Formats: sequence, C-alpha cells, structure tokens
Amino acid sequence: MAKKTSVRKPKKGERNITYMFRKVRDIFRKPSASPEAKDTSGKLKSVHGKAKKDRLKKGVNKKKQSKWQKEFYKDAPKGKVKRFFWRLHPKRQFKFWFSRHGLRTAFKFGMLGIASFFILLVGLYAYYSRELPPPEEISRRLIEQTTKFYDRTGQVLLYEVYGDENRTVVEFDEISDYAKQATIAIEDKNFYDHNGISISGIVRSAIQNFTSDTQVGGSTITQQFVKNSLLSREKTYERKIKEAILSLELERIYTKDEILGFYLNEVPYGGTSYGIQSAANNYFAKDSSELTIDEAAVLAAMIQRPTFFSPYGENTEELIARRDFVIDLMQEQGYITAEEAQASKETDTLAKVGSKGRELTDIKAPHFVLEAQRQLEDRYGSDTLAKGGLTVITTVDMKLQEAAEKAIADNIAAVDAIGGNNAALSATDPATGQVIAQVGSRDFTHPEFGTFNAALSRQQPGSSFKPYEYAKAMESNQGAGTIYYDLATDFGGNYKPKNFDGGFKGANTARAHLGGSRNIPAIKALYIAGIGNVIDQVEKQGVSINGDESNFGLALALGAADVLPAEHVHGFSVYANKGVYKEQTYILKVTNSIGEVLEEWQDSEGEQVVDPQIAYIISDMLADGPARAGIFAAPGSTRGNNLIVPGIQTAVKTGTTNDARDIWTVGYSTRIAAGVWVGHSENIPLRTGASSAVQPARIWDDFMTAAHDLSDYKDKTPDFERPDGIKTVTLDRITGRLPLEGSSNGTVTDIFPSWYKPAEAVSGDPFVIDTVSGKLATECTPELAKQEVRVGGVSAEIPASDPSYRRWNAPVQARYGGSGSGIASKPTSNDDVHSCSDAKPVVSIDNVSNSGNTYTVDVTVTKGKFPLTNLDYKVDGQIIAGGATGITSGGSYSKSFDLSEGNHTIEVVVTDEGLYQSSDNEKVTVAANNGNGNFAAISPDGGSNSGTVNFVWDPHPDADSYKVVWNHTSIPSLSGSQIVNNGNTHSESLLSGNYEWYVEAYEKNGAQDLLATSFTLAFTQN
Repeated sequence: MAKKTSVRKPKKGERNITYMFRKVRDIFRKPSASPEAKDTSGKLKSVHGKAKKDRLKKGVNKKKQSKWQKEFYKDAPKGKVKRFFWRLHPKRQFKFWFSRHGLRTAFKFGMLGIASFFILLVGLYAYYSRELPPPEEISRRLIEQTTKFYDRTGQVLLYEVYGDENRTVVEFDEISDYAKQATIAIEDKNFYDHNGISISGIVRSAIQNFTSDTQVGGSTITQQFVKNSLLSREKTYERKIKEAILSLELERIYTKDEILGFYLNEVPYGGTSYGIQSAANNYFAKDSSELTIDEAAVLAAMIQRPTFFSPYGENTEELIARRDFVIDLMQEQGYITAEEAQASKETDTLAKVGSKGRELTDIKAPHFVLEAQRQLEDRYGSDTLAKGGLTVITTVDMKLQEAAEKAIADNIAAVDAIGGNNAALSATDPATGQVIAQVGSRDFTHPEFGTFNAALSRQQPGSSFKPYEYAKAMESNQGAGTIYYDLATDFGGNYKPKNFDGGFKGANTARAHLGGSRNIPAIKALYIAGIGNVIDQVEKQGVSINGDESNFGLALALGAADVLPAEHVHGFSVYANKGVYKEQTYILKVTNSIGEVLEEWQDSEGEQVVDPQIAYIISDMLADGPARAGIFAAPGSTRGNNLIVPGIQTAVKTGTTNDARDIWTVGYSTRIAAGVWVGHSENIPLRTGASSAVQPARIWDDFMTAAHDLSDYKDKTPDFERPDGIKTVTLDRITGRLPLEGSSNGTVTDIFPSWYKPAEAVSGDPFVIDTVSGKLATECTPELAKQEVRVGGVSAEIPASDPSYRRWNAPVQARYGGSGSGIASKPTSNDDVHSCSDAKPVVSIDNVSNSGNTYTVDVTVTKGKFPLTNLDYKVDGQIIAGGATGITSGGSYSKSFDLSEGNHTIEVVVTDEGLYQSSDNEKVTVAANNGNGNFAAISPDGGSNSGTVNFVWDPHPDADSYKVVWNHTSIPSLSGSQIVNNGNTHSESLLSGNYEWYVEAYEKNGAQDLLATSFTLAFTQN
C-alpha cells in the first residue's frame, strides 16, 4: 500500500503564507519509492496528473472557506474573470473593506507600505549621503568663484562680484544678540525647536505659494546654510533631498549656536558684504557686536533680497517697511519690549549708513551694472550671483556710456544754478529694446545720493507724456492736421487748467499744439482717446503706471502719473521702431563657471502695439523743429531751436511738472532713444530759469550729438520711414473741415493715417438741437438746452451728444462763432431725454435778512426729474462772488453777502442736468446810513390798478419828508412827482398806461438832504 502524503498543519503563530508554501510543496513533492509509485511504464506524468485531479475532486488540499467568505461569495459567478469584475462593484467593495476580514487585509497592506517607505528612506539616505561632503568640511570650504560683468563686446570688465573678498569670520559670542534674534525672527522663528527641517514650514510655504502671488520659502536656517555652503546651486528635487539629509546630519553633529554662527558668517548682505561682521562694518562702520536693534533689523531684512533691499538703492521705503516688520516680529517673539520696538522704528537707520564708496570701488557704468545685478539676483539668487562664477555679457555700450556721463558732468553746473542737484539719463536701442547707456545720478560717488538710480525712480513726466495721448487719439479719425481749440475750457468738476504761459492760442493743428506743448488740446486729446485706453496703451509700450484712471483723471494729460525714466524712454522707442514693442533688457548672455549657457538674449519680431502709420506721424510731429520753435527759442535757451542733431532726423519732446520739480527732454532717432531727467534729490521746486528747453535739453543734445558722431552710428542712422497708406489732406484752418469755397478762414495741409475721413464742409439751413441729448429739439426741450446750429461751420471737437459738448463748445462759439456755428451732421431723431410732463426743479426764497449791509438769503430747493447741478445767487442779474454753488440734492440752503447802498434785486437760480431752471427773486433797498432799517416802496407793486393810485412805502426813521416819483413808460408828459411832509402814503389820479415809481426820503436841516431811495416798482393803470 502506497504511503499517504501527509499535509502538516501550521504551527501556532506561523504565518499563513509560509503554511501555504509548504502545503503546495507537499502536494507536488516526488512520491516515495513504493511499488505502487514506481513508474515502470514511463507514464509517471500522466499518473501524477490523474492523481492530482482525483485529489481535487475529493476535496484534498482545497482551501477551506470561512463562514464570512461563504456568505460573501454565495451569489458570485463561477468564472474567474466574471468573479473579478463582480468583486469590483462599489457596494461589494464597501462591504469587503469595512468587514473584519477587509480591515485586517488593509492593516496588512498598510504595515507593508510603512515598511517599504522606511526601507526607501533608508535607501535614499544611504544612496545620497555617500555623495555628500561630511559636515566637518564646513571649515574647509572651497573659495568661491567670482561673477564678472562685461560690456556688450565682452571685452570691457565692468564689475566683479566677489564671494569671499570681504568676509571676516567672527565667533558666535562676538555677534550682537539683536542680530541673532532679528535673523531668527524673520528667517526661522522655530530654529531652536526643530532638528534641521521644518515640516510645518514646508507645508505653510507650499500653501502660501499656491494661494498667493507671493513666493516664500520653507527652508530653515540650517537648510539655507547647507544650500549656500555645501551643495551646488541647481534647483532640482535631488538637491532638495541632499539638503534635507545633510541638514539632519549637521544638526546631529553641531549645536544650534554653532549652526547659527556658521549662517551669520556666511549669509550675503549685498555687494561684497558677506557675513554679519563685514555687513556691520561696511554699512554702519562698527563691529557686529555693537549692532543696535534697528541696525540688526535692517541687516536681517536684507537677507531675502540683498540688492533689492540695498540701503543705497531706490527701494529704501520697502527696506524700512521690512525693517519695521522684523522689529514687530522680534517684539511678538519676546526678544524686545514694545517700548524698544517703538523707539527702534522711530530711529532713522538710513542716516547711519555710510557712503557706498567704501564698498564699491572698481566699477564701470555703476547704476547700469547694479540694475543688471539686481535682475540676475532675482532669477538666480544673490548667493549664486556672488559665488557661482558667472560670466555676464550686458547690453551697455561703453562708448555711449562715457558720452552720457560726460554730457551730465559738463552740464551739471547749469542744473545747480537753477536750484537742482541731480540728473539722470537712460538710452535704449529701439530695434532691440536693449539698454545701451544709463547714468542714474550726477556722480555715483556723491556722498548723499550718488548711488541712488534716478533713472529707475518714479518721477512725474510733465508734458513729455503728451505724445501718448495724441497717438491714441489718432485711432479715432485724427491726424497731425486735426484742429484743436486751445481755449479756456471748463472740463467739469471745476477743472479749468491753463497753459504754461497763461495764454490761449485758439484754433491750430495737433502738430502745432504738440510742438508748442499746449495743455488744453492735450487734455482734449486724452478725453477723446479715453483715460483708461491711454493708460493701457502706455503700459503696452513698456511704461508701468501705478494706479488707474480714477487716480489721475484728465490731469494724466499733463503728466500726473509717475513713471520710471528708463521705461519712459523705452515707451518712446516704440515710435522709433515703427510701433513695434520689444521687451527691455540689460542682459545679453549668462554662462556658468564651466561654460554652460544659462540664458542668452534672442531677437524676436516683437509686438505691434502702435499702428506703424501712427508711429510715423508722431515721429514726424516730434521731429518738426518749426513747430516747437516757440519753446526752444525762449529767452535763456542759447541753443534756440537746436535740438536737432546734425545730419540726423530726431524726434523730441520736453516736459515740465508743476512748480518745475521735474524737467525732461526725451527723444529718439531710428538708432537711439534717450531721455534726460533733471531735478532735486529732495523733490523740491527748482528756481526761476528752470526749463525743459534748457538744462535737460543741453544734456540730451550733447549726448545725442556725441553718440551719432561715433563710427557705429555716423552715416548709419536713416530717417523715419514713411509707411504706405499715409495721406496728405487740406482742411479749413478754423473749422477743421474740408475747406468751403469762398471761406476766408485759411487752410492747413498735413498728414493723416489711411483711415482718416475729413468732415464735409456742408452749408445748410439752421436747426435747433437739444444739447443734452445731442438730438433735434422739441417743444418739450427747455430753452437753456436749445442751440441753433447748422451742418458745417465751427463746433467743439466732440459730438453734440457728448456730455461735455456744451462746456467745450461755449468758448469755441465765443471765439469763432462768426465762422459758422455747426456740427458734423444733422441728427435724425428728436430729443428723447425731455418730455413735457417732466417735473422741474423749484427754488423759493424763504427769507431775506440783513445786518447793516450784510444780507442773508435763505432758500428751499426741490429736485425735479433730473439730478441738480447748480444753485446760483445773483444780484442785479450778476452771479455774486462765490455765488455759483454746486448741489446734487434738494433741501435748505443759505448764503450771506454784502450789498452797496441803493436798490437791488436778489435772485436765486437752480439748474439740473436736464438744463431745466427755476428762479425766485426779491427786491431790497440798502439805505445810505447803516442802522436806518429797511426803506422800500411797497405798493402798487405789479398788477393793474383802477381808479386813484394809493402809493405806500415803509417810513424812514430819520426822514422829515418824502418825494414820490412816478414815470409813464411811454408818455413822459404823464410822469410827475409829489413832496409828502407827513406820513408814508400818497394818493394820485393818473391816466391809463404802464408806470414805474419809487420814493425818496429826505432829512430837513436847513436844506433838503437825500437819505435813501427805494427800489423802483411797476404797475399798470387802467
């Protein structure tokens, strides 16, 4: 009998997987050598196969199912594939995983996952740690390579950024506690609590980076030190893993104080100041142990972006704001008291900062280089820039740079003479957008503000902003010959600007107005183009504007928005480049220490942001010497109209702000765009004699002349190229329309874009329009809103339907009405704004009182259909001083004013937006002697009278007699007078007709002395 194969049961605690393995092994184990098992026929395989099938039929080796499994699979299909998909049903999945069996399975998988993750971490740690330098290498770090900046040729070394050139390592105890506390407060408040990495910091930074535009880091101080000192500067996940591992190792070997000391001796503070001791010495001329709270906070504030937050740069306001933030954190974290924090924030830390000269010595084109350095620092980090061994080829042309520096140096005495003390120049290649020269101040070594880059500091551009407005307006059927009316104009909101000379030139072309820098036409061009549209256009040309149209209003036309001079020049360069914008750049190429190219400038087609026809027309207008002769031939301008580079066509615009705080000259050829700003470092007004046509113009002229005399530009600068489509049109000099045959107005001929359509000079019968709706007036249109016009003739620059039309058109008609009051076309529809049933505004005089000659009028105003606009107080038909009052709602109003002796009519008039008006009046008599009270004629007052006329008046307290005077308005012989010695009445029989009468009061002192005369009243005698 064959030996029966035994199946061993698992021991207690033995894993099921081991048991199953042994079970399978036993099933397929080779049989013993019994007679029954011997294979004498060579059919052992088939016998074994049959035996296996027999065993399976008998249930041998078949896995026993639990009660739960039997219940779970009782309705399951038989096939394996069908059963697999049957188990995937959500309900069955839920039932399985939330059963005891499923939870046990999940636990097994979870433990397996944790074990696998742990093994992975150990593997990663082992794999990467073998490549890491040991932490002990900190004291033996390799000396970093310097970053070098070159000019555009790659031959002239501009500046070399050193890593260890200016580092002094100090012991931890020799560093001010304030410096340690400020650094921890802003960089890693939990420094003394974590083990090198901060999970909460990483999560917090990830959330903030995902939910806001501000990018923040989650690195601890330990990680920052490892990243900057022991690892490469590549930005990869692999490096981050290495950083975390070495941070943990560093924390295991060194104390927290030692790590903080390493960090403070390593961290860059801008320029060549590396480490806290070097920074303290360079900025505050003291040892790091002597740093005060405010000084330590400033240095801690700089760590994030040393060049941007440099106390020598243009972002000092941002630096002080961040300093205060650091101080607040120091207080919140318990390092200092509230009193210490407040006192530190009130300290003028910048006043303690010494001259940058002791830090920056051997540097060419310093303002330009520092801006290029700032940009690269933003892209690669300050540490990489200082120690990464980069080679930077910039865009600066040293020949042009030297010409710019010389132009400012040669003319700075003239700037000093007008109360200024600073000047800046920036130049751009219009074809590429490359900055080719930049001088940020009068002298980089000037002890007070030399390092401050005024070319990258916001200034108001004044009238140099005007080309943007005219260019945008040309998109709406305008050109160089469009007629604008330079007249005193109310632009609403009591905005009534003037020109720089106080006068008004009247009708002239856009070319003449731009060349003469007239303010009123420029404001009109801005209004027509749209304030928001102009801001958007300027920003498309690379000029950033802080704010929107609500911040500036129409004052934007006169340069109310601050701009960066370098960007302003770049905006002008778009016109020189046929309307194509190319991004401004300072960098041509950056390579690392092993010659790999990190970035390289590539030319592009750019973006067409201004129509080429408009770009040419603007250039042609700005290149028109005779058009600007009125400014450049002014007294004091020894060059007259000499802003013309010999042999080179140049386009130029000047600008002066209010009180002459900023004066500009900005212009370009087809090869170079340049702008000059002149002012005072403290933004104080310049003295008399300051003129954009003189001081900045001389600097600009010297630079552009010298630049175009260089071999790269001389005889290689073509004129502005006139594009196809531009046409020449002749217009009436006054109306701006096509000339009318026989007109004596004269004509102007100028260039216009291809889409320009001149207005026809059509003469026709007059008709009446409603100036509110711009449509034909009806019987319901109020009289004030009606205006008789005809098609053709002269009218405001905007349509009659524009809400500003009435204000613009009034001075035009007053000056040129004889040339024909007209509009562009006759409206085809009737006034639909007014109706005969409209509620009109109402005003009534409630009381008139006086104290001597001072009268007070109390009125009540009721609003009608339209919002109220004005309440005017008049005396004898004229609005009194201060009597034009803007109102928006009904109610009670009061006004006091002085009156001279005699008879007066006080009138109040209310007007609304629909130009409905209402008025009320009252007559008063001001006596010759103060204190006599009111003396006035009473009746008859208006209306008709039958029979005897009974004249009645107020008695005068000092009068002994009165004289009643009546005048027939058409038959003088029926007029007469009568002396009355007693009383204040007199009866008289008069013939029929219209009469006016008054009474005189007399004092009898041996002679008749006139005391007062009443108002004149009127009546009709039947």
